[in-house]
Amino acid sequence: MRFSFSDIDARLNRAPEFSLTAAVLVVAAGALVPAWINYDIIARDGAFQYVPTAMLFYKGSFMEALSRPQLPLFPSLIALMARMTGLGFELSGRLVAAIAFVVASAGMFKLTLGITKMRWAAVISVLFFLSNRVLLKTSVDCLQESLQLCFVIWGNHFMLLFLERRRSAGMPYLALSGVLFLLGAAVRTTTLIFPFAWIVLWIFHKREGLWIRLGGIAVPVAAGALFVIINHDLPLFHMKKGFQIYTYLGMAPDLTGKLMNFPGMLHMMLARGNPLALLFAVFGMIAGAKGAYRAHAAIVTVLFLAMFFLMGWTSQRYVLAPIIWLYPMAAWMFAAAMNSEKKMVKGLAIIGIISCPVLWAGKVFSPPDPGKVAQRNAGEWILLSQGPGKEVLTNRDRLTFYASTGYTPLDTPADLKVDKAIIALDVSKKGAQRIKVAIDKSGLIPDRIFRNIYIYLPRRVSGARE
Repeated sequence: MRFSFSDIDARLNRAPEFSLTAAVLVVAAGALVPAWINYDIIARDGAFQYVPTAMLFYKGSFMEALSRPQLPLFPSLIALMARMTGLGFELSGRLVAAIAFVVASAGMFKLTLGITKMRWAAVISVLFFLSNRVLLKTSVDCLQESLQLCFVIWGNHFMLLFLERRRSAGMPYLALSGVLFLLGAAVRTTTLIFPFAWIVLWIFHKREGLWIRLGGIAVPVAAGALFVIINHDLPLFHMKKGFQIYTYLGMAPDLTGKLMNFPGMLHMMLARGNPLALLFAVFGMIAGAKGAYRAHAAIVTVLFLAMFFLMGWTSQRYVLAPIIWLYPMAAWMFAAAMNSEKKMVKGLAIIGIISCPVLWAGKVFSPPDPGKVAQRNAGEWILLSQGPGKEVLTNRDRLTFYASTGYTPLDTPADLKVDKAIIALDVSKKGAQRIKVAIDKSGLIPDRIFRNIYIYLPRRVSGARE
């Protein structure tokens, strides 16, 4: 009897959709457990942006929190989680990120199912989602990427439901989609690219009234862009980090540098999104079936690439949104390739699917970085033994987060205050040996050593090693 991957889809079709969605939620939660256990140290954005803002929300200092450069939703959810559970801010932020990851995975299943009408394709898209190494890392850290993607995925899902129903029956879905996109924009303003792409599709969806629709959108957009170009130094555009992206419109373009950097950005997208999956997705946009999703995915990809080009740089976390939006297309093409008569096409699809658990395992079972764990342990020891708020000189900024103190950099021997401050020196960092020599000459010996982190208390002449 010849096996066909369509048999898998047939078996999936016999299962209740609710049960499959529940299974996705359970699998997604389980997929994070090893990565959660192997967590080492909070990201810098979490330590110095989100947690401090969350602490202000927690204390009720709302105006002060809103005046900080971070967008408000993620820090406010951290504060709410801390208030509800009594947990620390770092752990609360990690829980918000993990919960968003799990909810987003269910959204990916529902979204792909709605687009392709194939449960097998929906399962494949979830595999891509769960095995994204960058997303796995950010979803167990105090970072906001999975929260943004949760709003993006569900916002697009409800937009597609609106397009299926249209008219009055679909209006609640349109309203819900708009709310979710606005919430996503309160996490990261690049979320607005998705509703903007839907507006572009609406403008060009038919010839009748095209110029009226185009003018109604183009005039305010052009006016806004011109205002930014002329007034890009206004504090308004620098109050929140997300708004700073648009100030690139007012900068003189360094075309040579940006052209040289652009191939690296494309490589980053491929490397961070499963290369085979994204290649299948690109093929799907070129030769796949027509539809609103296909056109929207193409517009979103072009807009993000244009933004990255204007910026002249990007980070692996910024590329997550366009990558995730291509996963339904990739899954669609993978599902079709599974039943292809061409052995090479089918083989590539099988390799792509097998790579998902391999990529996932390679990330989540990676042991925590010993050097980063040492930074955390050193900071916690300083807090426990000396109390919060003490001045700590260090060349590892995140150590001060765990010591519950401000960051005072220790970059050169001239920064030393051996008689006034605690010193926490990572001797493995470049330039640290000169500082270590100066400390040794002062007569201090370390009070504690955590791997490469040497801790000196003020005016101590003897100490103990760990």
